[in-house]
Amino acid sequence: MVGLLSSKENRHALTLFAQGRRIWLGDALKARSYVEDLYSLFDKDRAISALREKAWFELFDYLDLTRLLPTNLWEQWSDSFKAWQSPGGVDCPSFDTDTITSSLNLINSYRAAFFSMRVKCLWDSLSRKHKTNSGAGFRDRQIINGVFNEHSTCNAQARVIQDLYNLCSEVATGIPDTFADVQSDLLKARADRGEWRFVGNGLLKVRAYKVGTLHFQLHPEVASRLNIALHYLYPDCLPRKPLSGGSPADGEFKPLDLIRTQLPHQVTGFLRRAHLHKRKDGLWGLAVYDHVQIGRALRNLLDETLKQIGAERENKEYLFTYDPSEVIEEILVKGEVPETVSHQFYSTPRDTAKEFVEWVSPNPDDICYETSAGTGAIAQEMPLSTYCVEVNKLRCMALSKLGFEVTEGDFLRLKPADLVGHADVVMMNPPFAQQSWKSHFLHGVNFVRPGGVVAAILPASAVEAMPEIEGTPVEYSSPMQGRFPNVSITIVYAKWCRPDQKGQGAEQGSEAA
Repeated sequence: MVGLLSSKENRHALTLFAQGRRIWLGDALKARSYVEDLYSLFDKDRAISALREKAWFELFDYLDLTRLLPTNLWEQWSDSFKAWQSPGGVDCPSFDTDTITSSLNLINSYRAAFFSMRVKCLWDSLSRKHKTNSGAGFRDRQIINGVFNEHSTCNAQARVIQDLYNLCSEVATGIPDTFADVQSDLLKARADRGEWRFVGNGLLKVRAYKVGTLHFQLHPEVASRLNIALHYLYPDCLPRKPLSGGSPADGEFKPLDLIRTQLPHQVTGFLRRAHLHKRKDGLWGLAVYDHVQIGRALRNLLDETLKQIGAERENKEYLFTYDPSEVIEEILVKGEVPETVSHQFYSTPRDTAKEFVEWVSPNPDDICYETSAGTGAIAQEMPLSTYCVEVNKLRCMALSKLGFEVTEGDFLRLKPADLVGHADVVMMNPPFAQQSWKSHFLHGVNFVRPGGVVAAILPASAVEAMPEIEGTPVEYSSPMQGRFPNVSITIVYAKWCRPDQKGQGAEQGSEAA
């Protein structure tokens, strides 16, 4: 393209087009310089460097380098890949296999020290004028100078506070506090000078002073981890004694174990920041549209959490087949989502749900139950007369939004009369832990009328553990692996048909005759 545009044959024509546009815009005097700017636009080397820079920084975002590297090291690293933008700067490094491999090997060789280096950057940012900042590590209280100016906050120091939030969050959850509104927290602290405020999901306390300083107090377990990180870099400078961290007000902080069992604050931060809109295709989209870098670890956390209320991710947007606004509001108010581990809930992938229903083949006019409905993946493939049972309130809300009639409760405690009586087909993807699947399947037998079917997605061990029920064999599919993301388990489809008593009686009568 560059050769074509700058060729002798096309150069004059391109000049006329450029001059004509500039004159038409009413600036004939600058027509010549505009043409020269246009020619300089088609610089092949600069275009290649721009393409390489884009590829490199997409890789860095994927690897969470902005989180892994200390601030000063990241800035140096970033500047080296942008040097081509300055006159006389070197070209952006080639984005090829050898260069990528050598760069990643370099990063990996220092990976163990990165956390300690980030803690050191925080430590170096502490005020050296205050005796409170003891040389023995993070202790009772630390002070940072110049956080506030006459009107607001200092941007450079606000970045230090963001690093402090992220370090605390990574100690507690392993994931940075990407959506923390540090600026808002600092302004609130400034408005309430002299008062301690809990921030950072309760891992940190801050107090602002009129002179522009910010005092902060760390959760004792966080302080201990940060001190260990400092000791990694300075084993001879930091004494062993203060490694435990701690503060006089330890009892005011919640135990880390309790904090870890709460809904991750990164998720609530995303939900508060995200925008919900209805798309032209009828789906509802949820996404953060400002320039926030969501690293791989946080993205996986969001994927796993929002999957529990029926979301599927498409690039950076989470898609719902219903309006999830009420469900999201409930999550933010209650601070919780369905617990996947204790209830052994694994959302059925759409393709597996469709295949399972096709394997069972219910009739379009059958009355059906989905007794562990979850987010409705199986129910959406079943006949119209499908009734759902779900133990979790949030998922019940989601199913109701999808148009299903839902009974909230533990299926094992229900009777047919609690629903609409006996059904033609009962289908489920029950919990697998401690053979709960067997209890659910056997309980489902009580919900089908003669000639009815109970079907389930079960672990492959069910083939030997449950070969028959009430003397009637259970039919199984071939074993299947890799059907549930992040879960290494082999599954089968199981189907049991309750004998049609009228049919059996007729056969016995004809034989007797």
